[in-house]
Amino acid sequence: MSENIKIFVGLLVPGAAAATLFFAVFSENYVLGIFLSIFGIASWLIYTIIVKSYWPQITGNIIIVFGALLALSVFLDVGLEQNMFGGLNVQSEGLAYSTILLFFSILLGVLFKKTTPMVSASITQKSSHTPVAAPPTADSVLEKNEDNSDMSDYYMENDPDALGYGDEYFPGYGEYFQEDYEE
Repeated sequence: MSENIKIFVGLLVPGAAAATLFFAVFSENYVLGIFLSIFGIASWLIYTIIVKSYWPQITGNIIIVFGALLALSVFLDVGLEQNMFGGLNVQSEGLAYSTILLFFSILLGVLFKKTTPMVSASITQKSSHTPVAAPPTADSVLEKNEDNSDMSDYYMENDPDALGYGDEYFPGYGEYFQEDYEE
């Protein structure tokens, strides 16, 4: 069976589950809606494992949609309560449960959107990676480092000859440092 047929048949499973889930919600059977949303996504994932089909790029979207339908079913079952005047009261616990379910389904769906492969696992792609040679090092740079190795404590800003100043700006400079070299 080709990959396109496997994916099409696999998408019929969540499509049928979503249709029956809407029927269950409109008939106000919210517990059945909860079970159908869980069964729909679980049966689709099991189908893709059994037929060894790769998960299409819409896997994350399907997980998010079924998570939203599950959160909606939980909210309608636990989060809403009808009062004696025919109005609806929102229960904070049910709202919290459905929000947590929605958050984790979106999180899981986004993770699946980032990790779905573009190519089937049975098809391997060959890539030719040629090693890149390192740029040659200049010998003159190494020679400069060897020449300056004995001058590690030499500071150019303290040398008036290197700055272009003569004895007129620093009188006695040579005599002062001459004493240090004689010791």
